[in-house]
Amino acid sequence: MSGKSRPTAGGAPSVSEGNVPAVHIHSLIDGTDQTLALPAGWAWAGYPAISGDFIALDAYDGSQSHILVYDVVDGTFRQITNTAGSEILADISASTTGGTTTVHVVWQVNEGDDNVYASQFTVTSAPPFTGQFLQPVNQTSDPANPVINTGKNG
Repeated sequence: MSGKSRPTAGGAPSVSEGNVPAVHIHSLIDGTDQTLALPAGWAWAGYPAISGDFIALDAYDGSQSHILVYDVVDGTFRQITNTAGSEILADISASTTGGTTTVHVVWQVNEGDDNVYASQFTVTSAPPFTGQFLQPVNQTSDPANPVINTGKNG
């Protein structure tokens, strides 16, 4: 697997693999790079697929591959598969409606022939803030004459 990359659905390579394959995230907003730190017990990961804030990937536990999904927002992994077979080549699709994101994951398992399985989960995000902010506090440099600030919310 050394030196290989797998394009995402958008076509841009998002993984580079050296001696130990790892998944790297490059932010298009600020240009930062991050290597995903796998949970304990996982030897390597590769072949990512990205949709929205989620990355599906193959992860090897020392004896077989399973499918994990990484949530970019909260920095957590979800183990999607845990069977006796090796699950590989995941793809992912995430869509959000009304604050709830539905994530669909598909993957391949060779069971004498190649079979494709699927799973889904949902993530609910906090509703956006719709309240009103108070006026900023006025400042003074004269402690003998403090500014008294009053405010009313709503």
